Amino acid sequence: MHSINIDNEFYTEYFPIPVFTIDEYTDIDMNFDSISIETTVSRKASLSVDYEELAKKYKFEVYGVENYLEDYYNENL
Repeated sequence: MHSINIDNEFYTEYFPIPVFTIDEYTDIDMNFDSISIETTVSRKASLSVDYEELAKKYKFEVYGVENYLEDYYNENL
């Protein structure tokens, strides 16, 4: 299953989207209007990222592994 957040409401997408798995931690999702890369990193690695600098170049979200509907960062936070 795949969920998207539109105006702070989560919707489950029931159609199959193409997903290319690079390794056990990284997927490339081909959506209708975008391409996204999802990866899992350790807590330590995630705390070392300069998110302010990253946000200047890319739109991204940070969310939990166990509770993936809880955003720790998105462009509105």
